[in-house]
Amino acid sequence: HFLYPKLPQKGQDDDTNTLVRIVANLFTLMTSLVLGLMINQSRSAFEEANQSVHAFASQLIALNLTLDQIGAEWAGMKKHLIAYGEGVRVHWGGATEGPGKPGADHLLEAIDDSLDQRQHATADRKEVYGEARQKLEQIAALRWDLTEKSDDIVPGGPLVLMLVAWLIVIFASFGYRSPRNLLVFGIFTASAGLMAGTLYLVMDMERPLSGPIRVSVAPIERALEEMRD
Repeated sequence: HFLYPKLPQKGQDDDTNTLVRIVANLFTLMTSLVLGLMINQSRSAFEEANQSVHAFASQLIALNLTLDQIGAEWAGMKKHLIAYGEGVRVHWGGATEGPGKPGADHLLEAIDDSLDQRQHATADRKEVYGEARQKLEQIAALRWDLTEKSDDIVPGGPLVLMLVAWLIVIFASFGYRSPRNLLVFGIFTASAGLMAGTLYLVMDMERPLSGPIRVSVAPIERALEEMRD
């Protein structure tokens, strides 16, 4: 826009303008394809994490019901399970510290040790203990699976920089012969802001357990309410 009047006559003719538009359209197509791929991957990662949270909550309730079959002797260890679930809820809900972090494995280990101490129980109890240990392992596996999913899914860095460079080329080509007025300036500014916001939201969705857009921990909250009853 500002350089156009300073260009030589050949740089201002219609043929040059047509070529600039063709190149801009090429970059527009490439940008839309890459951005669409990023959005699809981020959405898939977010949905998978959401399903894992529901599965985690379901396993908490299932383990709680299994332990209830053991009887009153389990009351002390059941508190460890509730404390662990509460810590996970707090940590995944946005806190930076809490029993939901990997260092809280001692709570699950305490439950596992308690089950080990009852390995010489009667045959019917052994079946219940075995079922409880299986669910305990599933809970630990689900938490670690979600921890892995909290990492970046879409490769950032160079890819984002490349998209930004393409967008700069596209906007520069659109402003190549645009008129100088406040309306054009406002449209370009708003468009640039919206594109930056889109990139930010896409990159945020790839971290489903952190940032403004995160997976809801409501299923875990409902599971904890059920366990406390």
